[in-house]
Amino acid sequence: MHDHCTNTPARFGGIEKVFGSDWNSTGVKLYLKVPEISRVSELETEICRAVVWPRPATYGDVCALYGDHILKRYGSGATVVFDGYKHSELTPKGEEQRRRSSGKTSPTLVNLQLDQLTCTAQTNFLGNGENKEILLAMLRPVLEGAGLTVLQASGDADQLIVATALQLSVTQKSVVVTATDTDIFAMLIQRYSSEYDVYMLMPGVSGRSDKVHNIRSVQSSLGAVKNVLLFAHAMTGSDTTSALFGKGKTALLNLLMKNEELMSEVQLFNSQGAEIEALVSLGERTICALYGVLESQTLLGVRHSIFTRPTARKDLTPELKLKLMLPTSGAARYHTLRVYLQVQNWLGHKLDAIQFGWREGFGRLLPVISDDPPAPDSLLKLVRCGCTTGCNQNCGCRRAGMPCKSYCARCEGNCTNNEPVVLDDAETDAVCLV
Repeated sequence: MHDHCTNTPARFGGIEKVFGSDWNSTGVKLYLKVPEISRVSELETEICRAVVWPRPATYGDVCALYGDHILKRYGSGATVVFDGYKHSELTPKGEEQRRRSSGKTSPTLVNLQLDQLTCTAQTNFLGNGENKEILLAMLRPVLEGAGLTVLQASGDADQLIVATALQLSVTQKSVVVTATDTDIFAMLIQRYSSEYDVYMLMPGVSGRSDKVHNIRSVQSSLGAVKNVLLFAHAMTGSDTTSALFGKGKTALLNLLMKNEELMSEVQLFNSQGAEIEALVSLGERTICALYGVLESQTLLGVRHSIFTRPTARKDLTPELKLKLMLPTSGAARYHTLRVYLQVQNWLGHKLDAIQFGWREGFGRLLPVISDDPPAPDSLLKLVRCGCTTGCNQNCGCRRAGMPCKSYCARCEGNCTNNEPVVLDDAETDAVCLV
C-alpha cells in the first residue's frame, strides 16, 4: 500500500473541509498587526516557481532576484529553511523528492560562478537536486547578508521548520510559519505547547487570499483529536503512505471522534519503541472500523464477502469493485508500519525505514507492498505467458505482478522478468490494496 502524493493539501481534502468552521482563519491584515513577530518560512515553492529567471542572466543575477523577492516577502530577521538534496542515506521522503524531479531535468553543473551566464532552462536546472544544492550554496550568503537566518535540512525540511518554530515560540511572543505543506500544519497542531502564539500563514494561490491559522485556537477547537491528527493524516495518505480508496481523512477523524476508546488506543503511534505486533493489530482494527467491519470479522472474510456481494449498480466495473475491497492482512501490515515510521518522523524521532515497511532495491527505497501471495498456488500455476518478442510491459506474468516461470510457453523463465517485479509509482496505485 503505497502512494506518492504530488499535492498534499489537495489530498488532505482541504483544511476547512475537514473540520468546517471550527478552524480559526483570519485575514492577512490581522496577521500583519501581530506584534513582535518571528517568521519561519519554507522556501521550496519560492525557489521553484515564485521567481522567473530572466534571459540572459548570470547566476549572480538569479541569486539577487531571489534575495530581493524573499526579503520583500518575509522581511529582515526572518528565518528561512531549505530542503537538502544531497542524501547520504536513503529515506522515504528522499524518494518523493526523486520522484517529483524525475521529469524535466538537466545534467549536474559543477564549478558554477556568480558571473557565469545561465546555460540551461530554469525548470530543467531545478529538476536536478544537485543543481538546487549548488544554487542554494550561492544564494545563502546573499540572504545572510540581507539579515536573514538561513537553515538547511539534511533532507526534507518539514521537521526542521516545525522544530525551529516551536523553539522560537519559547521566547518570542509571536511566531509565524509561512508554508503551504499540510504536513507542517498537522505537526504544528499536534506538537504545539507554548504559552506564546504560533500562527501558520498559508499563502494564497491563483488570486486567492492568504489565510492565517492560530495554532492555539485550532488545538482548542479540535480537543482530544489533536493528539491523533498525525496518525489520521498518515493512515489515510501522505507523501510516504498511501490513501485508502474512498476512505478519506474526514471519515477517519469522524470515526475517532465517535469512538473514544479507539482514539485513545491509536495514540500508541505517538509512542517511541512501540511493539510492532501491537501496532499491526491496532492498524488492522482501525482499517476494519473505517470500513464498518465488526471486530469479530477478519479482513480475509470481509474481502470475500465484498467480492461476492451482488450490487444494484450496473455501472460498477470490476476494477472499481476491487478498489472498494479492504486491503489484505499483508498489505495492511506494511501500510501500518509505514504509518508508524512517518508519525515518528513527524514527531522528530528517527527510525530505520527498512524495519518499517520499506526495502532497498536498485539503489532506492521501495515500499514492501505485501508478503501475501497474489493468489493460491493452485491458481498461480495457471498464470503463464506466451511472449514471443521478450517479456516487456505487456507480458502476462509481469502484468500480474509475478516473475516468469519454467512452465511459461516460450521464455521458460529465461527472460528479463525472472526477478521479482518492482512496480513503479503508477503501477503501485493500481495494486496496492490487493
